[in-house]
Amino acid sequence: MRLNVLYRTVDFMKSIFLFILTLITFEVAGQSFHSVDTLDYTPKELSKVIDGEIVKVFSIDIDGDECKDFIALVKTDQEPKFTEYWISSNFTIWFSKTTYFMGIQYRCFMNLDNDLELEVFYATGYEDGIDYYFKDLDLIHSSENLIFYFN
Repeated sequence: MRLNVLYRTVDFMKSIFLFILTLITFEVAGQSFHSVDTLDYTPKELSKVIDGEIVKVFSIDIDGDECKDFIALVKTDQEPKFTEYWISSNFTIWFSKTTYFMGIQYRCFMNLDNDLELEVFYATGYEDGIDYYFKDLDLIHSSENLIFYFN
């Protein structure tokens, strides 16, 4: 029993160490997080391209064209499930995905490589376990590709 607790503690500390090391690496390499604005209104153009009740809208330049793009959360009939739409500044939907509201849900953006599209860092889960992962956005193929994951 004590050995099991020790292994879990070591795994947890290893995860924290990797996370801190990753953040330090970004700062040393000159990378930084990009700020995301939470809009307190829904642009009319978004309502024209998305069906359903828009719950929340975020704004950030995702594709590097110096114009704000959008991420919109839309209610579904199955709580706590939502549909997340990723939309360009000219109101074209890049892709949509199903997401769930969890106890801990954190997302931030950074540019880790030489392309214009940002990468996304996620921390999602509940108090008893959180998943940390980086995804590379591929807006041409309407997808997110997993770069790195740890729990």
